[in-house]
Amino acid sequence: MWGSGSGYLDYRLTAPATATALLRQGRLLGLSFVAEASAQARTSALDESAPQTDDWPRPSRLTVALDGAPLLSRALPDDPSDARGILSLLNGYHWGEYGDVVTATLPAGDARLAAVAATLRRAGGALTLRLAVPASQPGGLTLYGDAVGRVPAPLTLRLIVATS
Repeated sequence: MWGSGSGYLDYRLTAPATATALLRQGRLLGLSFVAEASAQARTSALDESAPQTDDWPRPSRLTVALDGAPLLSRALPDDPSDARGILSLLNGYHWGEYGDVVTATLPAGDARLAAVAATLRRAGGALTLRLAVPASQPGGLTLYGDAVGRVPAPLTLRLIVATS
Protein backbone atom coordinates (compact mmCIF):
# COMPACT_ATOMS: atom_id res chain seq x y z
CA MET A 1 0.00 0.00 0.00
CA TRP A 2 1.42 3.39 -0.88
CA GLY A 3 0.60 7.05 -1.25
CA SER A 4 2.53 10.13 -2.30
CA GLY A 5 2.68 13.51 -0.56
CA SER A 6 1.20 13.87 2.92
CA GLY A 7 -1.89 12.42 4.58
CA TYR A 8 -2.90 9.54 6.81
CA LEU A 9 -4.27 6.02 6.87
CA ASP A 10 -6.45 4.73 9.71
CA TYR A 11 -6.76 1.08 10.66
CA ARG A 12 -9.68 0.19 12.92
CA LEU A 13 -8.49 -2.78 14.97
CA THR A 14 -10.41 -5.08 17.29
CA ALA A 15 -8.66 -7.19 19.91
CA PRO A 16 -9.60 -10.89 20.10
CA ALA A 17 -12.34 -11.71 22.65
CA THR A 18 -9.90 -13.57 24.94
CA ALA A 19 -7.58 -10.53 25.04
CA THR A 20 -10.52 -8.21 25.69
CA ALA A 21 -11.66 -10.39 28.62
CA LEU A 22 -8.15 -10.30 30.12
CA LEU A 23 -7.93 -6.55 29.54
CA ARG A 24 -11.06 -6.05 31.63
CA GLN A 25 -9.06 -7.59 34.47
CA GLY A 26 -6.27 -5.02 33.98
CA ARG A 27 -3.67 -7.34 32.49
CA LEU A 28 -2.12 -5.40 29.57
CA LEU A 29 1.63 -5.81 30.08
CA GLY A 30 2.96 -4.17 26.95
CA LEU A 31 2.43 -3.32 23.32
CA SER A 32 4.63 -3.51 20.26
CA PHE A 33 4.31 -2.18 16.73
CA VAL A 34 6.33 -3.42 13.75
CA ALA A 35 6.10 -2.49 10.07
CA GLU A 36 8.32 -2.27 7.01
CA ALA A 37 7.97 1.23 5.57
CA SER A 38 9.68 3.65 3.21
CA ALA A 39 9.14 7.03 1.63
CA GLN A 40 7.37 7.00 -1.75
CA ALA A 41 8.78 8.87 -4.73
CA ARG A 42 6.12 7.79 -7.24
CA THR A 43 3.18 10.11 -7.75
CA SER A 44 1.01 7.82 -9.86
CA ALA A 45 0.09 4.14 -9.96
CA LEU A 46 1.06 4.33 -13.63
CA ASP A 47 4.63 5.34 -12.75
CA GLU A 48 6.56 2.11 -13.13
CA SER A 49 9.98 3.78 -13.05
CA ALA A 50 10.96 2.76 -9.48
CA PRO A 51 14.49 4.18 -9.81
CA GLN A 52 17.20 2.04 -8.29
CA THR A 53 18.72 3.18 -5.00
CA ASP A 54 21.03 6.09 -5.75
CA ASP A 55 22.74 9.12 -4.23
CA TRP A 56 19.58 11.29 -4.25
CA PRO A 57 17.45 10.18 -1.33
CA ARG A 58 13.77 11.05 -1.27
CA PRO A 59 12.98 11.33 2.48
CA SER A 60 9.71 11.37 4.34
CA ARG A 61 8.51 11.08 7.95
CA LEU A 62 6.15 8.51 9.47
CA THR A 63 4.15 9.24 12.60
CA VAL A 64 2.12 6.51 14.26
CA ALA A 65 -0.60 7.09 16.84
CA LEU A 66 -2.89 4.72 18.68
CA ASP A 67 -6.25 6.34 19.45
CA GLY A 68 -4.57 9.73 19.24
CA ALA A 69 -1.69 8.85 21.59
CA PRO A 70 1.69 9.21 19.82
CA LEU A 71 3.48 5.90 19.43
CA LEU A 72 6.41 6.94 17.23
CA SER A 73 7.72 9.55 14.83
CA ARG A 74 10.52 8.43 12.56
CA ALA A 75 12.36 9.66 9.49
CA LEU A 76 12.07 7.47 6.42
CA PRO A 77 15.29 8.37 4.64
CA ASP A 78 14.56 7.07 1.16
CA ASP A 79 12.46 5.08 -1.30
CA PRO A 80 15.04 2.35 -2.01
CA SER A 81 14.78 -0.15 -4.84
CA ASP A 82 17.44 -2.81 -5.41
CA ALA A 83 18.23 -6.47 -4.80
CA ARG A 84 17.59 -6.13 -1.05
CA GLY A 85 13.90 -5.90 -1.90
CA ILE A 86 13.93 -9.57 -2.86
CA LEU A 87 10.25 -10.20 -2.06
CA SER A 88 9.26 -7.30 -4.31
CA LEU A 89 11.54 -8.60 -7.07
CA LEU A 90 10.10 -12.11 -6.82
CA ASN A 91 6.52 -10.82 -6.90
CA GLY A 92 6.97 -8.21 -9.65
CA TYR A 93 6.48 -5.17 -7.41
CA HIS A 94 8.26 -2.07 -8.68
CA TRP A 95 11.69 -3.54 -9.30
CA GLY A 96 12.67 -4.44 -5.78
CA GLU A 97 11.31 -1.64 -3.60
CA TYR A 98 11.70 -2.17 0.13
CA GLY A 99 11.76 -0.20 3.35
CA ASP A 100 13.17 -0.04 6.85
CA VAL A 101 11.76 -2.04 9.73
CA VAL A 102 10.05 0.47 11.99
CA THR A 103 9.35 -0.54 15.60
CA ALA A 104 7.89 0.92 18.76
CA THR A 105 7.32 -0.64 22.17
CA LEU A 106 5.25 0.50 25.12
CA PRO A 107 6.43 -1.36 28.23
CA ALA A 108 4.50 -1.85 31.46
CA GLY A 109 4.40 1.41 33.39
CA ASP A 110 4.28 3.65 30.30
CA ALA A 111 1.40 6.14 30.68
CA ARG A 112 0.48 5.65 27.00
CA LEU A 113 0.02 1.92 27.65
CA ALA A 114 -2.37 2.69 30.51
CA ALA A 115 -4.35 4.96 28.16
CA VAL A 116 -4.52 2.18 25.53
CA ALA A 117 -5.75 -0.30 28.15
CA ALA A 118 -8.45 2.15 29.31
CA THR A 119 -9.56 2.74 25.71
CA LEU A 120 -9.74 -0.99 25.03
CA ARG A 121 -11.89 -1.51 28.11
CA ARG A 122 -14.26 1.33 27.12
CA ALA A 123 -14.42 0.58 23.42
CA GLY A 124 -14.92 -3.19 23.67
CA GLY A 125 -11.44 -4.02 22.40
CA ALA A 126 -11.37 -1.55 19.49
CA LEU A 127 -8.53 0.85 18.64
CA THR A 128 -7.65 3.17 15.78
CA LEU A 129 -4.09 2.95 14.51
CA ARG A 130 -3.16 6.04 12.47
CA LEU A 131 -0.13 6.13 10.16
CA ALA A 132 0.53 9.65 8.92
CA VAL A 133 2.94 11.65 6.81
CA PRO A 134 2.94 15.30 7.93
CA ALA A 135 2.55 18.15 5.46
CA SER A 136 5.92 19.50 6.64
CA GLN A 137 7.69 16.42 5.17
CA PRO A 138 5.43 15.21 2.34
CA GLY A 139 7.65 12.40 1.02
CA GLY A 140 4.87 9.82 0.84
CA LEU A 141 4.65 6.39 2.44
CA THR A 142 4.86 2.77 1.33
CA LEU A 143 3.87 -0.06 3.67
CA TYR A 144 5.19 -3.49 2.74
CA GLY A 145 3.60 -6.81 3.67
CA ASP A 146 4.42 -10.47 3.74
CA ALA A 147 4.87 -10.74 -0.06
CA VAL A 148 6.70 -7.49 -0.90
CA GLY A 149 9.67 -5.58 0.47
CA ARG A 150 12.59 -7.10 2.33
CA VAL A 151 11.01 -8.68 5.43
CA PRO A 152 8.27 -11.31 5.03
CA ALA A 153 5.97 -9.88 7.72
CA PRO A 154 2.86 -7.70 7.64
CA LEU A 155 2.28 -4.60 9.75
CA THR A 156 1.79 -5.95 13.27
CA LEU A 157 0.35 -4.47 16.46
CA ARG A 158 0.89 -6.91 19.31
CA LEU A 159 -0.83 -6.60 22.67
CA ILE A 160 1.07 -8.40 25.40
CA VAL A 161 -1.59 -9.69 27.76
CA ALA A 162 -1.14 -11.73 30.96
CA THR A 163 -2.77 -15.15 30.79
CA SER A 164 -2.92 -15.95 34.47
